[in-house]
Amino acid sequence: MTSRQPAAVIFGLLLLFEAGGCAPKPAPPPVVAPPPPRDFWVEAQHAHQQANYAEAYAFARNVPADHPNAAAAAQLAEQLSPKVEKLQARLLQKADDAVLLGFANRAILIYSEILKGYALQPERKQDLEKKLQAAKEQLQKLKAEFENKLRTAKESLIRGDAFDAYRAFSRASDIADDQGFQWTFVEEQQLELAKSELPEGKKSAAVRHASRKKRRATSAQPQEAEAIIGSVDTFATQEQEISRLKSVRDLVERARDYRKKGMLYESLVALEEAKRKDSDSAAVKLLIDELDDERARLIDEYLEIADRFFAKQDLEAAVPYFKRVRKLDPDNIRANEAIQMYQNLERIKQERGGDARK
Repeated sequence: MTSRQPAAVIFGLLLLFEAGGCAPKPAPPPVVAPPPPRDFWVEAQHAHQQANYAEAYAFARNVPADHPNAAAAAQLAEQLSPKVEKLQARLLQKADDAVLLGFANRAILIYSEILKGYALQPERKQDLEKKLQAAKEQLQKLKAEFENKLRTAKESLIRGDAFDAYRAFSRASDIADDQGFQWTFVEEQQLELAKSELPEGKKSAAVRHASRKKRRATSAQPQEAEAIIGSVDTFATQEQEISRLKSVRDLVERARDYRKKGMLYESLVALEEAKRKDSDSAAVKLLIDELDDERARLIDEYLEIADRFFAKQDLEAAVPYFKRVRKLDPDNIRANEAIQMYQNLERIKQERGGDARK
């Protein structure tokens, strides 16, 4: 081979490469079928059957005018409008209440749900967006306070100041519960350690600083350098008081767990017990308010079943349902009267030694 042959070979290979002789041809792009157009009428009907009235209303309003069922969709939207307005008003009230009680994270979720799921007039939408922004700012302040209290508590624990550590840990724990911030097992153990090491000399001072818990973050302000915003008797060192507060917290968590599992009656009973232990607990009040509709529905169901047995003169079978109603509504007249009647009959039966109904 001559000295010119390698160069000629390389030149020929380059020509082939540029011509595509050596490069594989690219595969054609896959053909992707366009997604079928959404049928808002079908979605509206499905949502309506599931009692998702807000979604059904929104879907019905989005049905195009040239749709075969456009008239039916307009009629459905008009029919659902009052229900949606009522739902929206109740959600807004819950969000506003959550802000006043200091549950900023809860308020953010509800405001966002309203903005996302409801058709709003421009003025109302703008007002809600302002409220949402204010709640987010409130949450940021609470987040900063939470982190500051944790840092203060741990520093106090290191230097052996159990009183300051317990006070700061308690406030951080309250904020974590209210806003859903992470509260670790280690931090809970540190709080318990600080509580166990409170010196006798600090106990009287702790009691003097104790105050009922106030969740109204907009108005809560420290009164002095050592005050803690919105404390819940967490300065009090009496074992009975501490046990009561922990019991209320456990009951609220139990109620939430029951609710997630669909055990509505058990959830409501746990909340009623928590309410008896601490009638001023904002967490209990808010959760009871959230379950108000479900409570009313459950009471109606129990009363209906009890009335069926009562109509058959089977008061013994009806009483358990009346007792459930009384658990959910201690002042329910029908349930209390029926239970009292049953107790009177049983008393008469025992006195006569026979069946009082004969």
